[in-house]
Amino acid sequence: MPSRVSILVLVGVASAAVGLSDPLPSNGPYLVTPCNGAGQPACMVNSILNPQPEPGLTNALFQSWFGSFGIPGASTGTYAWNVTDVNTSGVAIGQVSDVGILIDTAFIFAGALICCNSDELRLHDINDNGFVVGALTFSGIVDNGFVAYCCGSVNDGQSAIPLTFNPSFYNLTGFNNFLGIDDSNKILATTVDGQHYELDPTPEPASIVLIATVFGLTAFPMLRRRISRLRNGRIAA
Repeated sequence: MPSRVSILVLVGVASAAVGLSDPLPSNGPYLVTPCNGAGQPACMVNSILNPQPEPGLTNALFQSWFGSFGIPGASTGTYAWNVTDVNTSGVAIGQVSDVGILIDTAFIFAGALICCNSDELRLHDINDNGFVVGALTFSGIVDNGFVAYCCGSVNDGQSAIPLTFNPSFYNLTGFNNFLGIDDSNKILATTVDGQHYELDPTPEPASIVLIATVFGLTAFPMLRRRISRLRNGRIAA
């Protein structure tokens, strides 16, 4: 029967392993690598888009969605939309607008509209983990790239996940656009000068988990034996 100490160790190791399985670190750091420029490696992020008709999207659906936010004229608007990408779970992203009432934003559709109501939002890509990337715009000009999760609570798709970067210089400058995200959660980003960057999540190496596991299964029993010998007076205090 395992001791309480060994049970706690195993729980701690299991918790560490679960932490490593988090699909997207909330604070990074993301390793920044310039790519696609002269003398730079090719960008390896593949953002394969899947534009297609989505029969569940209707004008009435957008009328109901935007009308629920109290936007004047939204419940009778005439909307134009296009699907940008659909992931393997059938979650669709795209853009929607109504010139008459000046709605111009992104949408996320997963059997129902679950986002968005922020004006001038652009969603460029969704991966099979449910993360979306895009940019906020200002007067039609792309301004600030962001990543969000598509499908938790209402409007998660427009709630940016804060990221940090390595080198830390990019924490100050940021990126003006996120163009793609692959199923490893690597992000393709750009800055205002058009330079491309690959942003690579850098979780704790699996080798550290292995070391923690070995330490937990060997060091703690050794410590218990040492404590036992101390109690029996076999080792000088």
